[in-house]
Amino acid sequence: MATLELKQNLRKDWRIEMSRHFIRRNLKKVPPLVSMVRAARSLRRSYRTRRLLANCPEGGFLNCNGLSVFCDFRKESYAWYDGPSANLSAEQQVIEMLFEQNEGDVFIDIGAHFGYFSAFAAGMDCVAKTLALEPDRDNFQCLQRTMAALPNSQVVLLQQAVSDRDGEVALYATDAPCLHTYPEEGSRLAYQIPCTSLDSLVSMHCKDGDKVAVIKIDVDGAEPLMFGGGDNTIREHRPIIFMEFAPLALEASGVVPQHFYSELCDRFHVYWCDGPSPQLPKVSSADFDRIEATVRDRVTNLVLSSSPLHFHVKETRNGVSHASPRTQRPIARRAVASNS
Repeated sequence: MATLELKQNLRKDWRIEMSRHFIRRNLKKVPPLVSMVRAARSLRRSYRTRRLLANCPEGGFLNCNGLSVFCDFRKESYAWYDGPSANLSAEQQVIEMLFEQNEGDVFIDIGAHFGYFSAFAAGMDCVAKTLALEPDRDNFQCLQRTMAALPNSQVVLLQQAVSDRDGEVALYATDAPCLHTYPEEGSRLAYQIPCTSLDSLVSMHCKDGDKVAVIKIDVDGAEPLMFGGGDNTIREHRPIIFMEFAPLALEASGVVPQHFYSELCDRFHVYWCDGPSPQLPKVSSADFDRIEATVRDRVTNLVLSSSPLHFHVKETRNGVSHASPRTQRPIARRAVASNS
């Protein structure tokens, strides 16, 4: 019942945000209005932040697409979860569809932030265990509070970074909302944090019978390191990978975005997920220029799979098209003890 109610809330919030997205998209055609809207939005966010900090200086829960997320209001990234979000709603739908096309039951959330996607996965009947990793100390505290509010969630929380090796890695602070595992111009060393390879992580926390289904990666340009330490997991578990792709962040970390993208296309079936509509066209190395021109200084998402995925587009009652899987698998939760 709870899952059905959540899906209904997601559809409602998604329709509202799609309407807002349509308005924003058309406003872009009138540059003076764009500037006015941005200024008004900035003032509103500043006022909202002051009110939240005055009322909840230690942070508090916000509701986003039917999920309660504990947020640190000192960080501007709390705004990602402040009310309905069409982009996050679309990404939730994508994650659901990926589980429907994979026989695994373990979700790995690399770069879990405040716990939004870990909380979402914890409520899915087909997910038996979630491994949530967040290296940022403040973010990790929010992640703990988010997951503590969920009853009977089989989630392992780890304050670690994922790299190509086991050991320690430095975190660097910039003007960006999140810490990075690489230095760049104007950055400063924040602190050291334990790191693990994907293969070591899975070997430690996935026992006999566990199969990794979906890996979500949001590590601000450090994605190549995860692949460098995950060959065994990718070969044996064949997970579907849902990853952020940010050309500017990759460049800042010393990676050539086009080379990295081409390597992904050579190794996986790659699908592109961009914007609030969860459509997933299959792309190849020849599409890099188009993706980069569309994304520019933003971020987008890629879905990587060892085998082809099958999606088609259907129309909703409001005439908004979205992707959905051609086939679905039975859903069954398996009892698993937490290894936290």
